[in-house]
Amino acid sequence: MLKVLLFFTVITLNFPGFSQENISLSYIGNMGVYISNNQFSLLIDGLHTKYGEDYLFPDEKLVDKINTILKPDALLFTHQHGDHFNAKLSNDFLTLNKESILVGPNQITKNFSTFSDRIFTISTKNYVKQTIKYAEIKITGLKINHAGK
Repeated sequence: MLKVLLFFTVITLNFPGFSQENISLSYIGNMGVYISNNQFSLLIDGLHTKYGEDYLFPDEKLVDKINTILKPDALLFTHQHGDHFNAKLSNDFLTLNKESILVGPNQITKNFSTFSDRIFTISTKNYVKQTIKYAEIKITGLKINHAGK
């Protein structure tokens, strides 16, 4: 949850015109959230499949809605655990949505050589902020420990 909050905070601070009065948030499942301001939208950790009995996930109908109606401008993934990311669902999304980008650590982005011009890797070798710019999109990310010390 801390990662999602950090990504959300960093993203909202870095999008010019990302007015707080017009932000729409939709819960997708587990840590997945769709954020939109009617000019730009992103999906964080929102394309994943069933991981275990205690984890909520987007059903087939919601995945179809993400692919065909919501169509986020950017997919962001924090890490490769099955309750945050699914390579097939993400690949399907990128195939259908040719203007969208995907941002995440190398453990995610290495799965998408076909879409290399729309894939951006956030380095996880250190804790230094890294900013990705694509068209009018500017995303700043950094490594955060998942759990433990």
